[in-house]
Amino acid sequence: EEKFGFIFIVCATGKSAAEMNELLQQRLPNDRETELQNAAGQQALITAIRIDKLLPSA
Repeated sequence: EEKFGFIFIVCATGKSAAEMNELLQQRLPNDRETELQNAAGQQALITAIRIDKLLPSA
C-alpha cells in the first residue's frame, strides 16, 4: 500500500501462504501502472470465482 497507493491483491484460491509471499516478492519491483494491471486481473479472477459459486451450474 505504501509503494503503490493501494493494497496488494492476489487471488488466494488454491495458494499457500508461501506461494502468495513469492508472488508479492515478484511483484514488488513493478511500477505502479504494471501493478494496477496485475491487481485488476487478480480482482477479475476473484470476482469470477465468486460468481461461479453463486450461480448454479447449467
